[in-house]
Amino acid sequence: MAAPPPNPVPLAYQGGSPSVPDWLNKGDNAWQMISATLVGLQSVPGLVILYGSIVKKKWAVNSAFMAFYAFAAVVICWVCVFAAITLILLAGSVLGRMNFKAWMAFVPLWLTFSYTVGAFSLWGGGFLFHWGVMDYSGGYVIHLSSGIAGLTTAFWPREPLYHHLPRRASRLSTSSPTPSLSQTRNEPNRCYH
Repeated sequence: MAAPPPNPVPLAYQGGSPSVPDWLNKGDNAWQMISATLVGLQSVPGLVILYGSIVKKKWAVNSAFMAFYAFAAVVICWVCVFAAITLILLAGSVLGRMNFKAWMAFVPLWLTFSYTVGAFSLWGGGFLFHWGVMDYSGGYVIHLSSGIAGLTTAFWPREPLYHHLPRRASRLSTSSPTPSLSQTRNEPNRCYH
């Protein structure tokens, strides 16, 4: 009887051997690095450009620096882009409502007392994991925590930072399309935003 053909997979890539631990799966590690790269690209250029374009020109630089600071602070503290996008998503709720110095104080506090508690209670065998809570692709730790924190954070500074500026008159009335189309440039405008 002939000997079985040799295994074409090198020993270093075979699972179950004493030289390779079970957690060291090259495919899983490659996918994790690709996912982290995509999330990082979504965070820094993606959301920075989005946030800079949805606020007034006056707040565009502040919004961009809020996202840059959140990303840099989290990468320095955690070395993890998934935690960084959580704070950048949270930054979207306070655009034009929080100045940069307050944001610099808020980021490490929220990261320490909210994100860390949520991440360690669910991921890595925390008490929520033992209660049967499943977190598929960061639904709780990333999206729910940033959404609830964003709602709460947007509630506290109710007025935008630019509320003291005089309101500009709108050129067109928004009450009805007919009068707004019939207005001319010489008419005084009585509609305020």
